[in-house]
Amino acid sequence: MVILNPDTLRPAAVRAALDFWPDEIYFPPVAAVKRARSGEIWLRREDRPGRDQLWTILNATGNPLARLRSPRTVVFHVLDRDHAWAVEADEFNVPRVVRYGIGRD
Repeated sequence: MVILNPDTLRPAAVRAALDFWPDEIYFPPVAAVKRARSGEIWLRREDRPGRDQLWTILNATGNPLARLRSPRTVVFHVLDRDHAWAVEADEFNVPRVVRYGIGRD
């Protein structure tokens, strides 16, 4: 039986690039999925440290309806066609209820 080491099968340049690129840099394209009471699907795009959350709102057939950008401190709880209710922490980390209006693309 022959056991092959995959590292020896890669060219040196590929090994060097993979060693340089840390595993934690990978961001999945969709970080969260929520369903609105009115049937829309909310997709939260990849989590990027230090950036706002970006949500894409799709209708029931998967066509984009709107996009929403929110601070990372916002957690959405109730979603419907025209509004989203969320809890957001203020500058003192005190939670408050906020409502976002949803505009269409």
